[in-house]
Amino acid sequence: MSSTQQGDFRVRAYMLQNTLDFMRDKPAAHDALAQVPAATLQMAAGLAPAAWLPGEYYVDTLRKLAAVANGDNERARELLIESGVYVARTATNTFLRLLMKMLTPNLFAKKLPDFWKRDCTIGRLEVEVAPPKITCRFIDMAAFDHAACTGAGFLSSAFQAMGKTIEKIEIKEWSLLKPGGEHCTVELTWSE
Repeated sequence: MSSTQQGDFRVRAYMLQNTLDFMRDKPAAHDALAQVPAATLQMAAGLAPAAWLPGEYYVDTLRKLAAVANGDNERARELLIESGVYVARTATNTFLRLLMKMLTPNLFAKKLPDFWKRDCTIGRLEVEVAPPKITCRFIDMAAFDHAACTGAGFLSSAFQAMGKTIEKIEIKEWSLLKPGGEHCTVELTWSE
C-alpha cells in the first residue's frame, strides 16, 4: 500500500449508489443486492453523489456482486465490468458526454490518473496508449478488490463515449481468488 493508509481509503458516494442501482436493475445481481447490509443501503441513500464514504462499503458491495457468479471467474468479471460501465454512464452528465466526444485516446489517457485521484483516495494509475490499445496499471490498491474489473468498465464507457468500438478487454493478475488491485493491468483494444 502507498502512503495512504487503508483506514483513509475513501471513494465518492456515486460509485456505491450507482452500483446498488445496477444491482437493482440487473436480474442476475438481485441475489447480491439482498446480501448488502441495511446500514450500507441507508448510508448510500443519505449521501450526496460527490460525498466521500469509506471505501470498504463499496468493496464489500463489489465482493457480494462477484459472489453471485458462484466461483465462475468469467461470469464475475463480466458482471463487474458491466457494473463499472453502468456507474460511469450514470455518473456522466450531458456536458461530460459532449466533452468525451471531443477527447482523443491520448488526451484521455493523460487525464485518467487525475480522474482516479478525484474519486478514490488510494492507489494510482499508470496509463499508456499505443493505438488501438490502452494499458492501465493499478498500483498500490491491495485494499480495493475488483478495482481492475470496474475500472475496465469505466474505460469501456469512456471509449464508447469517444465513438470507439470496444474489440477486447483483457484483465491481467485478477481472479476471484486474487481480487485485489495491487498489480492488476487492464488492456482495452478498440476500433474506430
